[in-house]
Amino acid sequence: MTALALHELPSPFALWRGDNLHRAVLAYETWGKLSAARDNAVLIVTGMSPGAHAASSPADPARGWWEDIVGAGKAIDTRRHFVICANNLGSCKGSTG
Repeated sequence: MTALALHELPSPFALWRGDNLHRAVLAYETWGKLSAARDNAVLIVTGMSPGAHAASSPADPARGWWEDIVGAGKAIDTRRHFVICANNLGSCKGSTG
């Protein structure tokens, strides 16, 4: 489990319409454990307004925006799945805006 972490994208990072971002980062959090086979990952893609904090964890006990869905014994079960929630580029919640 991580508190908010940052992943640096390749620089320059090419955008669909031809421009580039320099030194862009994606904010993300994770829950659970990645299996040795790396076959239990679940990616949660947010809308523009939520941050990467989908659920609480020991690293960040604040209530997440998907608290009722992500966690041990819930629909996205962190005992079975390695969950990654990344904040979109363009958001003001940690990723390059």
